[in-house]
Amino acid sequence: MNLREITGIGTQYVNCCEQWVRYNVVLNSQGLPLVYLHTEQHAILNNRKLHKLVISEIINKLTEDMND
Repeated sequence: MNLREITGIGTQYVNCCEQWVRYNVVLNSQGLPLVYLHTEQHAILNNRKLHKLVISEIINKLTEDMND
């Protein structure tokens, strides 16, 4: 899978907080994907530990999809 195929807005069910989460994936100047949570996710954005868990789970899922 090409990295450009995963860029854009997506939603994913995240097990660590048991809810659907909206996120955005963009490529930085070096071509590496950056994952940002949508601004609607206040509860996650305000909790640093939960934020890290959610981002990790999203990245893991994207990586699995790329390897399939």
